[in-house]
Amino acid sequence: MNDLLRTIKPTVFVGSSKKDLRAFPAAVRSEIGQSLFEAQLGEHPRNAKPLKGFSGVLEICDNFDGDTYRTVYRTRLEGVL
Repeated sequence: MNDLLRTIKPTVFVGSSKKDLRAFPAAVRSEIGQSLFEAQLGEHPRNAKPLKGFSGVLEICDNFDGDTYRTVYRTRLEGVL
């Protein structure tokens, strides 16, 4: 498929999730942002794994400066991430 014709799913943030993500360190935001973009394109990010106990929910983890940062997203919503 031509990359220019790919559909990018819009991302819908719930509650304070967008604000919380913006509070992550820049390197973590970059890593997680790239992974979310890949998911928007319908790809499976290399650092995403199923969240145990939740069908259709994936978790992205990134370690930075001794801390672990997590983001979860749902893949089974019609037309959005």
